[in-house]
Amino acid sequence: MFVSEWTSSVGDVMKQEERRGMRRCSAPRGSDDRGVRSSLFSSSSASEESVVMVIKVYIASSSGSTSIKKQQQDVMGFLAANKIEFEECDIAADEDNRKWMREHVPDDFRPATGNPLPPQIFNEDRYCGNYEAFFCAREDNAVYAFLGLTAPPGSKEAEALSKKTQM
Repeated sequence: MFVSEWTSSVGDVMKQEERRGMRRCSAPRGSDDRGVRSSLFSSSSASEESVVMVIKVYIASSSGSTSIKKQQQDVMGFLAANKIEFEECDIAADEDNRKWMREHVPDDFRPATGNPLPPQIFNEDRYCGNYEAFFCAREDNAVYAFLGLTAPPGSKEAEALSKKTQM
């Protein structure tokens, strides 16, 4: 495939995403718009364009590891099912995303050897955790607290918080 053919096919994909209601989101500081997609729940209407999505899930779209792929799908599927808006930041498609993710994972949470692997979850610039931390928060019904968000009324997490404050 020639570069011009590849470029036009990427443009076609972007047009299809726009038609389906997906929009490109801002990339980390100092990078361009490549490799960053919004969730399916973001709207491209003018009235909602000013809404800033804060949760960022750093993924690798071309990972050879089935474990990493399953973990990424688990995180994004949970967020989508619970209508929590998020951005997918692809570290495989954009070197700037990869650098930003690696630089912003705190030293205490880095693996003993090598680089941090996706999925990594951030609320703006604040590090939330990796898949294992997300999984523990989900098991404890504390995902909103893990993400630094307020739990919606009626959720298991909100009910648990109200019970704690009543005691």
